Formats: sequence, C-alpha cells, structure tokens
Amino acid sequence: MQPPESKLNPGQVLPTELGLIAGRGAYPRLLAESARSQGVRRLFVIAFKHETDRALQTLADEICWLNFGQLEARRHHFRRRQP
Repeated sequence: MQPPESKLNPGQVLPTELGLIAGRGAYPRLLAESARSQGVRRLFVIAFKHETDRALQTLADEICWLNFGQLEARRHHFRRRQP
C-alpha cells in the first residue's frame, strides 16, 4: 500500500517513525495529522501537561506527559529508539 502523495521533493523519503516534542497550540496536532496522512506509521510524542492539546493522544502510538522543565531529564525517551 502506497502512502498518499506528499509534497516532498523527488528522491526524498518520509520516515516511517517520527518523534515529536509537542508544545502549545495547533501546530503539533497539525504536524501529527499530516505525518499520519503521508504514511508515518509510528508516532512518539513528548507532551507538556497543561500546555499540549490532549487531542494528540488519539494520534500518537506512545505519548509521554511531562511537566514543563522536565524535558532534559527525558531525553532517553527518544534516544532509546535510535538504531
């Protein structure tokens, strides 16, 4: 099954997994929706309590909720997925 056509340049490849650090506002949700529609299969999100839109929970395969200021302590959340 081919992903829908994207706006990538010829030769560019969309990743099958994406890690997102999601702040406030609509952009994190819009990015997640766009990534899914273009074929991203696994979406990992680091989100901030009382800041990030909870709608991301329905788009993410895994979500880690942090208090603002805890990001540095959770860098391993993404690093453990690196090959």
